[in-house]
Amino acid sequence: MANMKKGWIYAYLTALMWAVSAMYLKTISSYVENVNGLVVVLLSMIGGSFLLLIMAGPGRLSIETLKSSYTWSFGTLQILTNLFCFAAYATGLSVIETTLLARSTIVVSIIYLFLVTGKLVIKSKLGVASILLGLALVISTIPMEFRYQGLFWIGLIVVSMVLRTRVAEKHKQSNYATGDYKSEMRVTGYILAITSLIYAFILFSAMKLGFNESMPHIVPNKEMFFSMKPFFLALGVGAVIMAVMRYTELIATKHIGGTNFFTVLAFVPAFTLPVQYVASLFTNIPAPTLLPLEAVGGALIIASAIRIVKKSNNQKRAPKLAPRAAKDLYIVRDTIRTAKICFNDDIAKTAKSLGIAVSTLDKIMRHDKPITKTMKERIIDNYSKNIAGLDHLTGANNKTSCDIELQKLSDVDQALILFIDLNKFKPVNDTYGHTAGDMILKGISERLMELFKEPHFVARLGGDEYTVIIKGAKATDLKKYVKKVKELIADSFIIPDLNEEIQVGCSIGGAHYPSEGDCGLKLKEVADKRMYEDKKNNGVER
Repeated sequence: MANMKKGWIYAYLTALMWAVSAMYLKTISSYVENVNGLVVVLLSMIGGSFLLLIMAGPGRLSIETLKSSYTWSFGTLQILTNLFCFAAYATGLSVIETTLLARSTIVVSIIYLFLVTGKLVIKSKLGVASILLGLALVISTIPMEFRYQGLFWIGLIVVSMVLRTRVAEKHKQSNYATGDYKSEMRVTGYILAITSLIYAFILFSAMKLGFNESMPHIVPNKEMFFSMKPFFLALGVGAVIMAVMRYTELIATKHIGGTNFFTVLAFVPAFTLPVQYVASLFTNIPAPTLLPLEAVGGALIIASAIRIVKKSNNQKRAPKLAPRAAKDLYIVRDTIRTAKICFNDDIAKTAKSLGIAVSTLDKIMRHDKPITKTMKERIIDNYSKNIAGLDHLTGANNKTSCDIELQKLSDVDQALILFIDLNKFKPVNDTYGHTAGDMILKGISERLMELFKEPHFVARLGGDEYTVIIKGAKATDLKKYVKKVKELIADSFIIPDLNEEIQVGCSIGGAHYPSEGDCGLKLKEVADKRMYEDKKNNGVER
């Protein structure tokens, strides 16, 4: 499925889930006794985060997402949106009114883009004018006693939504996860986790400052956090709603853009009516009712959204790639994905190794456009020269590169070959897990490559074995380098999420070129045998 098509589908799914969420929040805040809506939202976020992370499992982009300023910004804006929504409901606005008026995000999004880029992009002037007219009709139906108070909260909702969607568009880890469903779920799960953390801090701070006494209809008290009703409501319903809605929102915004996303959200009121009707059949929620002007205003907004979406699709619809062009694009994208793995998703290093700009790499991965023959050849050629010989886990050279390098020892006057094997590494994997084990292997590679920079050579042969070629070193330097490497590897590793430091040792064997032989591959065998002798002398079993 093309990314653009996928983005539109996910946008409509988000609109449906938004309607379900709005009705869910209104229900628990207005019709369920002794349940605070903010508490249920917090528990729903926590539940949604756990659901996504369990489905995704451990893997790439975890730490990066937690550290990302985009994650924290998105979480803060999401919380503000929820708080403003509850405040709007508390003033007397209905779900239908709130969702209709929130469609002013379409207009505000256009203004935001103009302020940021200086370009006024209006897909349909008639559509935007009709939306403004529809908003005016809806506003005219709101009772005067709380109209301006309600519009104040609507304004804050709209601003926070526009800013949040722009953050979602630019969220680096979410963009890097494109095409990898588990990574996309993992990134969304961690974003929800951070959002939950910020949310909890704000709620407990509000209670500490006494806002639960001055605003009891909005801010919860401590007893509400320990009620079983919000707990079961959150885990039974809220977690699923929150997980699906946040996941589809992030995917949709990065593929179709914020303005198009808000246009699709204009359909939320159309989805809300049947959702509320179904809910009224099984709960004490009243069936939906619309004033004539509300109905006309809503119809104008939705009809205008249809017009804008149709025009946008017509503008963006491009001819389908020919089979050959599609195959070339697939090959290049697969090459880029493999390269990203080698550099631990570092886009700058990946682009540099492939000989292209970061912006070019981003366009190739995000847009279904034909790639030139020159660009394809450049990427594949640079991949072959700079990346194919690398170990995909650690970024060090691999065994094939090592064998080639050993055969080229005649190019230097002298060199030391070190064969390194970690001691009792299997128990580390068994005790701390393979994720921790992989991080240690990466850490060792990084330390060795930092110590032995070019023209020296570092390779991971597989498992827990490494080879280092120290060019220009004398035979008498062997003990010095062996001691240095052992101290380097023995230094403790601190693994995120573990409360203890991990230490590993190693055994090393060495051989010198050319004093002990002029064949690099045979010298490697000599170093290998001496490594086993070192292991035996130290009483270490393999």
